Amino acid sequence: MGANSLPPHTGPGPAHEALNMIARQDRISRVNLVIAAFVVQSFLPVATASAAHSATLQRSVVASTSEWRAVAVPNGGPPVDQPLTIVWVRAPESVYQIFDIVNSGTIDLGGVNFHATVLSTSGGNARPLEVTFDACVGGSWTVYDSCTGAVLNIGTTTTSLTTNVNHSLAVGDRLSVQASTTPSGSSQWSTTIDISVDTTHIRPTAASSP
Repeated sequence: MGANSLPPHTGPGPAHEALNMIARQDRISRVNLVIAAFVVQSFLPVATASAAHSATLQRSVVASTSEWRAVAVPNGGPPVDQPLTIVWVRAPESVYQIFDIVNSGTIDLGGVNFHATVLSTSGGNARPLEVTFDACVGGSWTVYDSCTGAVLNIGTTTTSLTTNVNHSLAVGDRLSVQASTTPSGSSQWSTTIDISVDTTHIRPTAASSP
């Protein structure tokens, strides 16, 4: 072999191998970065959606523990979850009965639905009994036609009455109501009062609370 002859080619030398190794490590690092970015982007929306879902469930649970409810009870009596029935004994003159509408739920109310039904319990063709309902706002009924507050007429009926009473009731508050009748003569009558509440009666502050 002459002085100018090259040695036989036996493969890349150590320097070339080192460069190849650096290139491979660089490519692996880039792939790992891409995979890591994909993993982060894939899991972030799921975590966000899960948090929102949990918050919605939590709000639903809190709302379901709140109750809007009101009942009619005898004057000063404890709340009982059933309609109130007044029996009018035979009388030749007008008579009256005092009862309360009570917010027995856990949410302040802006009003209630008032339902009353008048029925004859003695049969026959007796003259219909006329019943008038008046609330005493800011006070209470003490004796017949004596209200210590302002009188709010709810309505009058000889058969049935359904109306809205626009009066705010905080939790536990009472609205004093007087039911008065025309003379019943020899007949006997009963009046059933039922109170209901729907979402329109919930005060805005109560409806928006968590």
